[in-house]
Amino acid sequence: KVVPKEWGTTLKWYFPVSPSYWRSKRKGVVAQKPKSDDALLDNVVLDVNPNFEPVSNDLREQERNGSALSVQRLRKVFPVPGGEKIAVKGLNLVMYKDQITCLLGHNGAGKTTLISMLTGMTAPSGGDATFRGMSLNDDMDDIRESLGICFQHDVLFGQLTVEEHLLIFGQIKGYVDEELKAVVENQIREVGLTEKRHVKSSELSGGMKRKLSVAISLLGDSSLVFLDEPTSGMDPYSRRSTWEILLNNRNDRVMVLTTHFMDEADILGDRIAIMAEGENRYGAGYNLTLVKDEAGCNDNNLIAFI
Repeated sequence: KVVPKEWGTTLKWYFPVSPSYWRSKRKGVVAQKPKSDDALLDNVVLDVNPNFEPVSNDLREQERNGSALSVQRLRKVFPVPGGEKIAVKGLNLVMYKDQITCLLGHNGAGKTTLISMLTGMTAPSGGDATFRGMSLNDDMDDIRESLGICFQHDVLFGQLTVEEHLLIFGQIKGYVDEELKAVVENQIREVGLTEKRHVKSSELSGGMKRKLSVAISLLGDSSLVFLDEPTSGMDPYSRRSTWEILLNNRNDRVMVLTTHFMDEADILGDRIAIMAEGENRYGAGYNLTLVKDEAGCNDNNLIAFI
């Protein structure tokens, strides 16, 4: 638990005498840790920054009660020959419940590295993130109990069928007997894999594998869901059906999605954070204004286009 590894997070050498280690055996929402003066100052800076959309009182309340995912000065540095590579540079970001937060950026912008840190796959070099009062650095095991993730590259068992994958992950999430069967049936139907339920994952197309990965991430009513480029490899029809699935499943969840498609971010993102060189450059929703010519405009065609 202490020796650094390539994957996963480790504990500090003094973890057996740390109160946070023994406290983390409880379930449910725990009391939110008070924000530091630096974190509060960061919020003030974001509020006056014209690149960031002002946050409503309802969303501020989520920050206060801990139901939002709050990233504070998160940093990741990789050693490279002759120096170091900063993949994520002191990132501050809040992602809210009942919303889809889109991380938009080019390849190498730091999106996947950020997701890897927030899911415990990679240990951060500095900073922290909190969710429901739990810390990324101290309470990752507890955070994982309510976590769902769709990796950028499919992590599937080639010899297992679609149904067998969902049965296994459903049991891990705590479902049993008839409830497990009902949840699996619903997920298979929702992602459109009914005809492929008994097909091994190694025999699925790339787009169908992505659908299965999305279904696994949403299994078990996970309250924190990360989707790393979930529609990559899908045909246009499958992409749009997946968008509908995500929009229908965002309630009572903090949902974070990475993409480099502008149209995907526009359609899915309640808030959009643009990353470049490991930093958050912009974070906002948007207002779209259309001005039509009263004389020659067909209202029905315009509405259909929108």
